Amino acid sequence: MLFERNAFMTIFLTRLIPIVPSIIVNVYSALSRVGFLTYTMASSIGKIPSMILFATVGSTIVTNPIGLIYVAIFYGLFLLLVYAGYRFFSSATL
Repeated sequence: MLFERNAFMTIFLTRLIPIVPSIIVNVYSALSRVGFLTYTMASSIGKIPSMILFATVGSTIVTNPIGLIYVAIFYGLFLLLVYAGYRFFSSATL
């Protein structure tokens, strides 16, 4: 299955996107044959930027609501950079 072969990156990338509900990632990972260590590492590493995003958005809403535009642009660029890195390294290993 495609998900199981790329489980780490799939879980990692879905954890980076804040609109994907965590319960969906949890249930799908549990129903597939993803190892516990792979799931734990990908989830832990993928949740850190999301937590920073939520803290920054919460602070920015209170102090400078216009700054949310910059936060959204910065996080969008971060997601594009992560995706580009994934595509680069996955094509290099093939």
